Amino acid sequence: MEDQRRLLFICTINRSRSKTAEDIFSQDKRFKVKSAGTAPPCQSRVHVSLHRLNWADDIFVMESVHAKYLMNTFPQLFPDKSKYQEGLPKFPGYLELINKKRLYILDIADVFAPNESELEDILKQKVSLALGL
Repeated sequence: MEDQRRLLFICTINRSRSKTAEDIFSQDKRFKVKSAGTAPPCQSRVHVSLHRLNWADDIFVMESVHAKYLMNTFPQLFPDKSKYQEGLPKFPGYLELINKKRLYILDIADVFAPNESELEDILKQKVSLALGL
């Protein structure tokens, strides 16, 4: 499908939350899906990169710490960081990036095992809400 929406999920080490999200949404033919972690490459399953961020249409981070990491590491993606000096938007709000990309902070703590059913339910609910599904 040519018009598949490209989703990128990011957590810390890319083993539980973001990898579970990739597993769930890659089964949906409407999407192309990747995931990554913010921890150093020796700790992350797949480390977040500018290439992955540029690839994505919508970016989902699990916690505000991940959004802050992206803002500091890839400032060129955030055209107006001053908008967020008072704080980051609460879900389902989002940060506006270049090229009409959106970054959502899902606010999902690192307390779940990979593919845990409660985590899957939360991810499905929040991502569906963000994307208007």
